[in-house]
Amino acid sequence: MLTAIIAGMLAATAAPSGIPVKANVVRQPVTIDAGARPEIEPTVTASGYELYRAADGFFYVDAIVNGASIRFLIDTGASVVVLRLEDAVRAGLAVDPKQFSVTAETANGHMPMARVTLDEVVVGSLRKRLVAAAVVHRGPGVSLLGQNWLSQLSSMTIAGNRMVLR
Repeated sequence: MLTAIIAGMLAATAAPSGIPVKANVVRQPVTIDAGARPEIEPTVTASGYELYRAADGFFYVDAIVNGASIRFLIDTGASVVVLRLEDAVRAGLAVDPKQFSVTAETANGHMPMARVTLDEVVVGSLRKRLVAAAVVHRGPGVSLLGQNWLSQLSSMTIAGNRMVLR
């Protein structure tokens, strides 16, 4: 079961491009009963890639980031893709502690972040290149697939416990 979630809006200082970074933050690690493992591999159907809601109420997907498989919570409230530090390292990103120069304000105080660009983020055949992302030193228990990736899709719909990505 999901332990405790404290959702706060992450409002970072403006990026060099002038666009602020915002993301919902899951503050505790996500733990799911073994018998209630969410469907994280999208099912290809005539309507698109289908995902099903996990027992904790969220949608998850495994994506390939720079060649590495990373589990994401699909977060329509996140402005950008947010990677846990561990996932960033698995994706081949060398994040130096000095790079955590952007400070985000959350419900639990300031959170250091590093801005990165991902070569590629792939879900099924949905492939997006040169994706802006933030790496967090502490924070979410799972990486977040945010709006800057989701908005490049033709559509994303949620009906009941089913999400369809096109």
